[in-house]
Amino acid sequence: MSCSCGQSGEKKLSSVVQLPGPASGIAQKNDDQLSEKPRGLLIHGFPARSTDTSIRDGLFHDYKKYYRGVTVIVEGQADARCAVVSFKK
Repeated sequence: MSCSCGQSGEKKLSSVVQLPGPASGIAQKNDDQLSEKPRGLLIHGFPARSTDTSIRDGLFHDYKKYYRGVTVIVEGQADARCAVVSFKK
């Protein structure tokens, strides 16, 4: 999953992940099975003067405290930047 920031500043997700609903039996899975699934967040609205490196390092540092397998991808320029943070529980 990656972030694609358009020229107009509109944030678009280049791939969409469909989460199963309760009818599909997800409620029957135990916590161990659910915790192994990768999770992700799309974050935008960063200050223009923040560098990609500082955003990447800051998000990685914050999320590695609570999750494992953290990866951070920053795309776009200036005010149209967005980041995708992927992690496992």
